Amino acid sequence: MTASNLAQLKKEFSQVSKTANARIDSLKRGRYKSPAVEKLRENGIKRFGVKSMKLKTEADYRKAIRQAKNFLNSETSTRKGLKKVTREMMKNFGITKKGGEGLSSITRKAKRLFNLYDDLKELANKGQISIGDKYEVVEMMSEMLEDNEIDMDMTASEILDKLKVKVQEKKNLKVTRQSQLNFQWSV
Repeated sequence: MTASNLAQLKKEFSQVSKTANARIDSLKRGRYKSPAVEKLRENGIKRFGVKSMKLKTEADYRKAIRQAKNFLNSETSTRKGLKKVTREMMKNFGITKKGGEGLSSITRKAKRLFNLYDDLKELANKGQISIGDKYEVVEMMSEMLEDNEIDMDMTASEILDKLKVKVQEKKNLKVTRQSQLNFQWSV
């Protein structure tokens, strides 16, 4: 480890951490729930700083720079990107914005939905529900939201119960369709 390499890494970290911290502060001031910020918190990072991250070695600085750049490259690390992702999510899930509802309340709802989706995906991975395709889960949840069968205030277990019923209905429908097709094949 040379002193010039370490000095260069410190300078680079200073630049990226300044930008990353400004974005974190901007999102915090707006009371937005950003998945990018949540991921940082899960990794134990509240802010990027030499003292808070206990940076000493060249490897520490490289890791911190990589984490800061990953955050900066995340689409939800800016207000504009978060708004774009939230609008897309609202469109995909059929969520409508109510009268005085602002983006911060919608991002809270979106966070709840993403957490719920992750819970369901984890249950599917454990074999507790037989939904293998994550897109099928999203499609089913979207249909259920549109039909007002589920809402954002329900618990994961309540939604899971409703999803199980929906999956069983789909299976029954497939069996019914297959039994109605009575082909007479002749060669």
